[in-house]
Amino acid sequence: MQMLIIGQVYGPGEYSSDSKQRRYYESPRGAPANKDLCEHILLKTGRSVWFDLSEVAKYHATHPNANEESMRMLGTDTSDIALLKTKWEPDNAETYFNRGIAKRDKGDLDGAIAEFTKVIQLEPDYAEAYYNRGVMKQGKGDDDGAIADYNNAIQIKPDHASAYNNRGAAKQGKGDLGGAIEDYTKAIQIEPEHASAYHNRGLVKQGRGDLDDAILDCTKAIALKPDYVEAYVTRGLAQAIKGDLDAAILDYTKAIQLKPDHAEAYFNRCCAKKLKGDTDGAIADYTKAINLKPELAEPFIDKR
Repeated sequence: MQMLIIGQVYGPGEYSSDSKQRRYYESPRGAPANKDLCEHILLKTGRSVWFDLSEVAKYHATHPNANEESMRMLGTDTSDIALLKTKWEPDNAETYFNRGIAKRDKGDLDGAIAEFTKVIQLEPDYAEAYYNRGVMKQGKGDDDGAIADYNNAIQIKPDHASAYNNRGAAKQGKGDLGGAIEDYTKAIQIEPEHASAYHNRGLVKQGRGDLDDAILDCTKAIALKPDYVEAYVTRGLAQAIKGDLDAAILDYTKAIQLKPDHAEAYFNRCCAKKLKGDTDGAIADYTKAINLKPELAEPFIDKR
């Protein structure tokens, strides 16, 4: 275990007999990282940690990631390590950005927004900070705030394909379908292999009744990303609306194979099978769909 190379672990109430050994973080020569490591080991194992300062210095000279390695060996989550690492780094925009990414990965949207805001305060031209803050705002349902951040990211970095794609999704959420298609198209022009932009544009086209183009966009998305579940579902719905129920069923089945808990795929396949007269198959899919997502039963409830 790496931790035993850089230090000695003692149980509660035990003390080192060597006066050179002490808790590293209590020494003037100690670093904040080691304080966090000691406290982390104590929290994870209930055992105190002491270090021989000369040995620590030698080890860190050749193992700059010793603290991170030790935490990994303790079974610490990657996102928790990332957050701890930001405490060891300088107080600058990059540090706050990394902290924002770590909080994003833990699902702390508000915390991530606060970190990205700090980045922007320090470096107003940091395009990725605006972009990531926009993603967080969009995740919270704040489409207007997200669009404002994507606008800034695009102004700073005009070739930011993902900012166009996400702004398109925010516009779509607000009902601006024309603006959404424009943004998806721009994302594709910048990055011709942007599978998400093809699918998103296909989804809008399908909703507007432009079924042939919707199928083309979804097919392109699938060619770029063969495991793109939502593209199969969207293409399947467009096929079903056109009356090609067999093609629709094939797409829904593929989506289910890729994501067996996709309730909407079961529900849509149920509808297609019902239209084809496959009552038993429709009932089986409907049962699976409402087991996965009970609210899907609502459209089939007779409220007369």
